Formats: sequence, C-alpha cells, structure tokens
Amino acid sequence: LEFSNCSIKSLEQENETLAQLLECDKQQYEQAKKDMEKINIRYHDLKQQYSRATDEERARLEEEMDNLNLRYLTGNKALDITLTQKSALCGQAGIQLVCSADGSCLENMKHYHIYSLLGNALDNAIECEERIADPEKRLIHVSVSAQRDFVFIRFENYCEGSLNFSEGLPVTTKEDRNFHGYGLKSIRYVAKKYG
Repeated sequence: LEFSNCSIKSLEQENETLAQLLECDKQQYEQAKKDMEKINIRYHDLKQQYSRATDEERARLEEEMDNLNLRYLTGNKALDITLTQKSALCGQAGIQLVCSADGSCLENMKHYHIYSLLGNALDNAIECEERIADPEKRLIHVSVSAQRDFVFIRFENYCEGSLNFSEGLPVTTKEDRNFHGYGLKSIRYVAKKYG
C-alpha cells in the first residue's frame, strides 16, 4: 500500500511538472509570436529603406534582410513561428535544418501545443547535433504531413553512439536525470491528447 501511494505521488508530481512545462511553453510561444511580429516589421522597414539606399547601403541592407528572412510558410502560424525560431538557432550552431511541412494538417491543435511538441523535439535534435564534430553530419530533417486520418510528424538527425530506452522513450543523456527527460514526456502527452 505504501509502495502504491509512493507511485501515485510520483506520477502526480510528474503530471504537475508536465503541466508547468506546458504552461511555460505557452508563454514562450506568445513571446516568440511577439518577436516574429517585430522581425516582420523590421523586414518591412528594411525593404522600404532599400528602395532609397545607395549601392553601399544596399549591400548592408541585403545582409540584414537575409538574416531576418528565415521565415517558413507552412500554412500554420504556430508551426511557422516555431520553425523560424529554431532555424535561427540551427544557423547559429552551424546546423542545417531541412523542412517539408504541410502546416494545415495541424489546424486542430492549439498553437502552444504545436510549439511545445515541435520545439521540444527540435531542441533535442539541436542539442544532439551540437555535439557532432563533422559539419557535414550536422543536419536535422523535419517533415509534417497528413496521410488518411493521421498526422505524421517526423524528426531525423544524425546521432553518434547508442540510445538507451525506457518506457518507449530515449533516456536523457544528461547527468541530472531528475530534472531532464521531460521534453519527450511532454511530446508524448501532446501526441496522446490529440489521439
């Protein structure tokens, strides 16, 4: 009975932690949405300046516009924001992000759930790729598509070494396992929530 009570208490704590993480993801999504709006405004302003600029100024403006123009147009605003934000992180880390996504198949999901699910998966992939020495192997491929009544979201990245699994999920490679590994549990929670 005591063992059962401890197990229940542990599950309750884990569920509470997942709920807090989802709330945090919701707040991060709202901030990312605001940041994307600022980027769009800046990009628009740069295009206006470009038409009046000298050749020397145009080169500088083109470079800044290229840096801002990491936008994805998948048909789903939350997916676009998430991919754009994570693509910028990939660029900074020297990781190539290749994406083929039909965002319209995610239209029934809450935006912060999309941000949480894809953001956690991409964060894990980015973290893994940052440890890869060979720049040719630093690649993440993401695909989102609908097939019949299912939505398929697939993440692929190169991984050196082997993974250990527990309850169908890879075990965190970080030393402090008490505070890590929740990203995959959050992904599983969101996926189950939408069947």
